[in-house]
Amino acid sequence: MFGRLTTGEHAAAEDPMVLAWSHIYLARIYDDEGNSQVVKSEYESALAVAGAPEQAKQAAQRGLAAVAVDRPMARP
Repeated sequence: MFGRLTTGEHAAAEDPMVLAWSHIYLARIYDDEGNSQVVKSEYESALAVAGAPEQAKQAAQRGLAAVAVDRPMARP
Protein backbone atom coordinates (compact mmCIF):
# COMPACT_ATOMS: atom_id res chain seq x y z
CA MET A 1 0.00 0.00 0.00
CA PHE A 2 2.77 2.47 0.89
CA GLY A 3 4.48 1.78 -2.43
CA ARG A 4 1.31 2.71 -4.30
CA LEU A 5 1.02 5.93 -2.30
CA THR A 6 4.52 7.02 -3.27
CA THR A 7 4.50 6.28 -7.02
CA GLY A 8 2.16 5.80 -9.94
CA GLU A 9 -1.41 6.87 -10.47
CA HIS A 10 -2.39 6.40 -6.82
CA ALA A 11 0.47 8.52 -5.45
CA ALA A 12 -0.52 10.93 -2.69
CA ALA A 13 0.95 13.87 -4.61
CA GLU A 14 -1.77 16.21 -3.34
CA ASP A 15 -1.22 15.29 0.33
CA PRO A 16 2.34 15.95 1.52
CA MET A 17 1.68 14.42 4.94
CA VAL A 18 0.54 11.08 3.47
CA LEU A 19 3.31 11.09 0.88
CA ALA A 20 6.10 11.82 3.38
CA TRP A 21 4.91 9.29 5.96
CA SER A 22 4.44 6.66 3.24
CA HIS A 23 8.11 7.04 2.31
CA ILE A 24 9.09 6.77 5.98
CA TYR A 25 7.03 3.63 6.56
CA LEU A 26 8.43 2.08 3.38
CA ALA A 27 11.93 2.85 4.65
CA ARG A 28 11.16 1.13 7.95
CA ILE A 29 9.84 -1.95 6.15
CA TYR A 30 12.91 -2.11 3.91
CA ASP A 31 15.11 -1.66 6.98
CA ASP A 32 13.50 -4.69 8.61
CA GLU A 33 14.29 -6.60 5.41
CA GLY A 34 17.93 -5.45 5.49
CA ASN A 35 17.82 -3.43 2.27
CA SER A 36 19.84 -0.39 3.41
CA GLN A 37 20.23 1.24 -0.02
CA VAL A 38 16.48 1.48 -0.51
CA VAL A 39 16.05 2.61 3.10
CA LYS A 40 18.29 5.61 2.54
CA SER A 41 16.51 6.47 -0.71
CA GLU A 42 13.07 6.37 0.93
CA TYR A 43 14.14 8.58 3.83
CA GLU A 44 15.67 11.05 1.38
CA SER A 45 12.45 11.01 -0.64
CA ALA A 46 10.48 11.81 2.52
CA LEU A 47 12.76 14.78 3.18
CA ALA A 48 12.24 16.00 -0.39
CA VAL A 49 8.44 16.19 -0.10
CA ALA A 50 7.43 19.85 -0.32
CA GLY A 51 5.12 20.80 2.53
CA ALA A 52 5.84 17.68 4.59
CA PRO A 53 5.08 18.06 8.30
CA GLU A 54 8.00 18.81 10.59
CA GLN A 55 7.46 15.55 12.49
CA ALA A 56 7.86 13.58 9.26
CA LYS A 57 11.06 15.44 8.41
CA GLN A 58 12.45 14.75 11.87
CA ALA A 59 11.54 11.06 11.60
CA ALA A 60 13.27 10.85 8.21
CA GLN A 61 16.39 12.57 9.57
CA ARG A 62 16.52 10.19 12.53
CA GLY A 63 16.10 7.27 10.16
CA LEU A 64 18.95 8.46 7.94
CA ALA A 65 21.17 8.90 10.99
CA ALA A 66 20.37 5.36 12.15
CA VAL A 67 21.17 3.94 8.71
CA ALA A 68 24.54 5.71 8.76
CA VAL A 69 25.34 4.33 12.23
CA ASP A 70 24.24 0.78 11.43
CA ARG A 71 26.39 0.55 8.33
CA PRO A 72 29.67 -1.29 8.93
CA MET A 73 32.79 0.81 8.45
CA ALA A 74 34.95 0.01 5.46
CA ARG A 75 38.48 -1.06 6.25
CA PRO A 76 41.30 0.83 4.55
